[in-house]
Amino acid sequence: MNDNDVILEVEDVQKRFGRVEALRDADFELRNGEVHAIVGDNGAGKSTLIKIISGVYQADAGELRLDGKPIAVHNPREARELWPSGLAITPAPRELLSHLCPSCAQRATFIAW
Repeated sequence: MNDNDVILEVEDVQKRFGRVEALRDADFELRNGEVHAIVGDNGAGKSTLIKIISGVYQADAGELRLDGKPIAVHNPREARELWPSGLAITPAPRELLSHLCPSCAQRATFIAW
């Protein structure tokens, strides 16, 4: 596997809860060895995106791809089986972000491969 290879792709993912649009047209790529911080205002869809990737929620539209192949993640156990040695999702430690972006420190999640 090349370091530039895209491992996880999220394309045009959408999620609604009744009339509330929680996530619209989300796109995301994660390459081998990368660490991302997903940061945004309250209600921006950060947690919804992470919960879709980790199988807690299912997207209403869009596609997830693992190594270029479409996947469906129906629950957290399936997510663990898809990436048993790679994906880590954790709330960001506030002290890590507080000196870089004080207003972001309360609203960040890390995703790493």
